[in-house]
Amino acid sequence: MNISEVSEVPTLTKTQITLRKYYHANKERMAEYQRQYRQSHLEHDRQYRLEYHAINKESRNAHTRNYYIENKDAINEKQAEKFKCLQCGGKYTRSNKLQHD
Repeated sequence: MNISEVSEVPTLTKTQITLRKYYHANKERMAEYQRQYRQSHLEHDRQYRLEYHAINKESRNAHTRNYYIENKDAINEKQAEKFKCLQCGGKYTRSNKLQHD
């Protein structure tokens, strides 16, 4: 890559510089606030994820099914990859790795 192909480094605005300085000066305080916010909104976030999953279940299943159909050969080839066990010296495939351990 030529140096002439590299685009110019973006310059920061005054507001961006001020925000970065504030963040670095108050890093610990902001991290504590974020922890408390996540903790206080934990139940709401769980409920939202459950509802989202229920609403989009069919489209996610269709997407997964289509991906498998389009990439069946590559998926099967990867699962058939063979390994040799370092502990017992036996051989197993990627799809049987958990049963072997």
